[in-house]
Amino acid sequence: MCHERLTTHLHRLLDMMPGPDFTAQAVAALADLPTPHAAADLSELVDATLLGKEDDHCQHC
Repeated sequence: MCHERLTTHLHRLLDMMPGPDFTAQAVAALADLPTPHAAADLSELVDATLLGKEDDHCQHC
């Protein structure tokens, strides 16, 4: 799966998170990805203003 499609897929999976705050580790587990890959994808979503970032947690917009 190309990186852009993976990021889009990850954004859709975030709707399944049980609250507005989550860690890269939690997203990695949900998406079945290594934590560094999930963290990089989350950073891309933050850069695209699709997610907000507070401290070390991301907040789904």
